[in-house]
Amino acid sequence: MRTRQEFGLMRRRLPSGMSVYYYWIYDESNRRIYRSTGQRTKALALDYVLKRRDAGMLGRKDRSMTVLSDFAGDFFISGRCPIERNAHMRGRSMTLATCAVRRKALTAHILPHLGSLPVSGITRARVNQWLMDLPAKDGINRSTANTVLVTLRLVMAQAVREGLLPFNPCDNVENLGSDSVRRASFTTEEVRRIIGRKEDWDDPRVRLMCLTASVTGMRIGEIRALRTDCITGTAIHVRASYSDLDGYKTPKNGRDRVAPVPAGLRMELRNTAPGKGGYVFSVSGDEPLPYPNIRRALIRRLKALGISGRTFHSFRAFFNTEMMAANVNETVVRAVVGHQSAEMTEHYLHLETGNFSQIRKVQNNLMQQILA
Repeated sequence: MRTRQEFGLMRRRLPSGMSVYYYWIYDESNRRIYRSTGQRTKALALDYVLKRRDAGMLGRKDRSMTVLSDFAGDFFISGRCPIERNAHMRGRSMTLATCAVRRKALTAHILPHLGSLPVSGITRARVNQWLMDLPAKDGINRSTANTVLVTLRLVMAQAVREGLLPFNPCDNVENLGSDSVRRASFTTEEVRRIIGRKEDWDDPRVRLMCLTASVTGMRIGEIRALRTDCITGTAIHVRASYSDLDGYKTPKNGRDRVAPVPAGLRMELRNTAPGKGGYVFSVSGDEPLPYPNIRRALIRRLKALGISGRTFHSFRAFFNTEMMAANVNETVVRAVVGHQSAEMTEHYLHLETGNFSQIRKVQNNLMQQILA
């Protein structure tokens, strides 16, 4: 009678194009089950199987051989993500917006290239090669690729926490050289043309939001979260931000700040609010204007003027540029716009010829130029 083989080897071609050896054994029901060795040569695969057999683990599934797409299947899905749970248990927050960004990086740029590999097969050398190939393969710039690397580092850190890996293979992987350009800023003339008259806009409230960003440096989320009780006699108290995913939340960097505001703009903001104590930019005061509506209105306006390559954030860059051009103290500028570091302020810098005066005078001059 022929003796049944204890195990066998076979080579499989993965969707990535790489070939990996699997081994098969029989389960309790006499059915063949297949498991990856993670090895690309038959000799290494055989050595792997023999070691597992000698250790009495041939029939036991090695979690480190779980392919990345299975291991990270629920990652960055709020309520199901172990990384999110770990962050919350340690007193840190992971917003829904952050989860959405990380999930997109995972599904668009990580799993298509590494998802078919066993977790233990993702080595530092493989991560380094993946990162270098990513811009060309996925059509993204090097700065975006570096950001995607951060997401992979979080995923592999979870593998370390769960005991699947002895160390994070993303550690000590050098970032690609930055090819980012300074954020596209508007010129004063462009801002003047964009703001225009109320009649030029489908929704004049979006015009006022753009004007507010131009002379205060506030982010779109902060302007959406603006409530009437945040507008004082001389300034706006930036206490919150608003996103469609996370709703009303603390501003970026988790710090409140004060943004000086010209008297004329302050009055217009108060007169725009539909109700006392509610959101300034809202239909009824109970909920901010939807972001898609704001984006569509701005895109239509920019398209009508033949201006491209800019976003709402470009108004913030414009304000920062004007403050720096006017020689306003750098620490004051950082405090007003809510930047964490001098490096971040420099990132937004687009110097043009400007008058050298202090912050309130700069704002008043900007208002006169924009509304001229």
